[in-house]
Amino acid sequence: MACQGFAAPPPAQQLAELEQAINQQQLYNQFRQAQVEALQQEEQALVERLAALRSVREQIEPLLYQEWQRAWHQLARDMPFYLQTRQAAWQNIQPRLLAPDRPLAERAALLLEQLQQEDDYGQQISRYRGSLPMAPDRQLAFVRVGRLAWCGQQLDGQAAWCWQSGQWQTLPSPLVPALSRLVVTQQSDSWLSLSAVPLTGAVEAKADE
Repeated sequence: MACQGFAAPPPAQQLAELEQAINQQQLYNQFRQAQVEALQQEEQALVERLAALRSVREQIEPLLYQEWQRAWHQLARDMPFYLQTRQAAWQNIQPRLLAPDRPLAERAALLLEQLQQEDDYGQQISRYRGSLPMAPDRQLAFVRVGRLAWCGQQLDGQAAWCWQSGQWQTLPSPLVPALSRLVVTQQSDSWLSLSAVPLTGAVEAKADE
């Protein structure tokens, strides 16, 4: 007895099913191609962004160090108040500015912070007691008005010196009484602590001379 098998679909139906399968495969291929192209475009855009960031980094990094060098050279020409403290601060941030593993924004913030500190020094009046290098045994009352003036007066008010042209120079005798209006002599230990007021105070004090 012969086995009865499944009847083959008509040729027209087979052709229709084949065309449908081909169409579905073509749609899938188009979808995959679109995905690949989209990924390639994203990859190219990422490469371009990284290149732009690298270019910005390569431009900014030298500027940071150039600004550090400029500030360091300026420090050598500036009034030498708090000199060791300021030198140490600038030396401290130098290796951090050059560290490639530190974020660029962090390194820029370090530089801006130190520059702001230098700017703050120019907005202060400082009063303290100390001595001059050429007369270490002589106590003076000092006043520094930002970067406008830096003077020291003997406690008896008989002589005074001011920083001018990169050195301490004797203040002419007629000007010593005027300096006394800024240098308020006190006998308490408060001279040992530094006090600072806004620079507007200096303008008012000089106006009263």
